[in-house]
Amino acid sequence: MKNLSIAARLIIGFSFVIALLVTIAVIGISRLALLDSNTRTIETQVQMMSLSSDIIGKTKQIAIALRNMMLAETDDDLNRQTQIILDRRTSILKDIEQLWPLVTDPRAREILERAKAQRTRYIEGQEKLVALIKSGSPEASRRFLNTELRPILLQYQDALGEFNTYQKELVAAAGTEAHEQHKNARNLSIGIVVVALAVSALMALWVIRSVTGPLGGEPAAALAVIERIAEGDLTATIPVRDQDTHSLMAATRKMQTSLRQMLDELRRTADGVANAAHEMATTSQQVMDTVTDISNALREQGVASNEIAVNVENIARRSEENSSAVRAVAETALHLERLAADTRQAVSRFRIGGQAAARHRGGVTPNAVFKYSISCKARCFCV
Repeated sequence: MKNLSIAARLIIGFSFVIALLVTIAVIGISRLALLDSNTRTIETQVQMMSLSSDIIGKTKQIAIALRNMMLAETDDDLNRQTQIILDRRTSILKDIEQLWPLVTDPRAREILERAKAQRTRYIEGQEKLVALIKSGSPEASRRFLNTELRPILLQYQDALGEFNTYQKELVAAAGTEAHEQHKNARNLSIGIVVVALAVSALMALWVIRSVTGPLGGEPAAALAVIERIAEGDLTATIPVRDQDTHSLMAATRKMQTSLRQMLDELRRTADGVANAAHEMATTSQQVMDTVTDISNALREQGVASNEIAVNVENIARRSEENSSAVRAVAETALHLERLAADTRQAVSRFRIGGQAAARHRGGVTPNAVFKYSISCKARCFCV
């Protein structure tokens, strides 16, 4: 039940209330049907009592007409009373034909059967009495009336009276049953209504708690608080019930507290970022100044580098020239070495020859010849 959605709970609640209303309606309709059935039974019984009473009344009229026939002095009066008797017989027959289909109770039908049998006997006695009256035998007519026809009439009337009495009992029983059914229906309806109200109240309380419980308050109050927070107002006071930690209002207050803390941290962070930005701006300015100095230095170094490049080119060119000179000197040295070797050989030969000549000529010494030869070689080297 806890996992049911609000819509499902509302559907269950309204369905239960509708089921109770339908139950009340069905019970009320069934009880009303019983009351209607009893009312119709009473109406039928009253109609049967009315018919039987009419039969009794018409039977009495026939008895009066028979007495009047015995007292009649003219044939017209006699014929008029005879017609009355015939008319009442016909009317009673119609009443019996109308009454018989209405009688469904076995005892009532048995009583009515006895009344019909007594009626047949009574009609036969009427015919005998009328014949006696018309034959002009007043003594025989009175004797037959008192000794034979009146007992039959009394039995006939007793049967009709018993039928009426029994119908009255049935009417009284039907009335009592109707009252009991009304009482039972009233008590049952009251009980069902009380149960329906109690269950409806419980269902309403259940549905209300299912709606307001997760919200933690009235929907309008929760909506107002959320709208204020959505607008950026975190100073709103959020009412939360005691020991409420899982409702929307409680969660909203937690969210409000968290947002406040986040905003405070953001403010502190923003201040730190602003200070850092200021420091970075100062550092950036210093870096820009340094970069400018470096740029100027690089510019000056560029000029110097250009000069150095020119000098390097000159040095390279001079080095190449020196290399050529060195190669030339090397070649000259080799040449001088060969020349020195040749000179040594020549000097050696010259010494040998000079010594020989000196010995022959005696004027030039070997040292003088050697010095002269060296000076000649040196002049050749310089050249």
